[in-house]
Amino acid sequence: LCREAVALRIEQACFFMPINEGAIKVMPQTSALDSAGHVFRLYRVHHGNHLLRIMHTSPDANIDACASATPDLRQVQVTAVNRDTKAAHWLDLALTGFEGGQKAEVKLMVPPRIDPAATEFDVIETETPVMEGCRISVNLPPGTIGRVTFGQPAARKETVVRWTED
Repeated sequence: LCREAVALRIEQACFFMPINEGAIKVMPQTSALDSAGHVFRLYRVHHGNHLLRIMHTSPDANIDACASATPDLRQVQVTAVNRDTKAAHWLDLALTGFEGGQKAEVKLMVPPRIDPAATEFDVIETETPVMEGCRISVNLPPGTIGRVTFGQPAARKETVVRWTED
């Protein structure tokens, strides 16, 4: 929905689940995001941004992604999900019309095990070098949700994100 909002003319979508059943876990003296809340937090960076076209192979591909540029066009955010629960897949990104700097920030939320009852992720935050042509490759373990942030100079309006999977 994030990626298709403009084409479908959807201006707003809301997620609702009662407290302690999705996004926020409330305890007597505190509250915290649960696994669904952390996933929504990764997608939050796209709110108020300009959605970018994603050139991909097929709608049922193992990797699903959403990309956007900040209003000042100085950063591009790509959030990707490895929908395959059995195998890792490489996310190979290439941005055209954008000078992304020397490094990209990567945040991965990796499930320690594939289990519908699991409520936690291992969080990995790192930087990866940006290769010639504003390209990077990130390995997404099974069931992983990740965000890549490219930053620096202003992008041109026709910025396109291209990705392929192995």
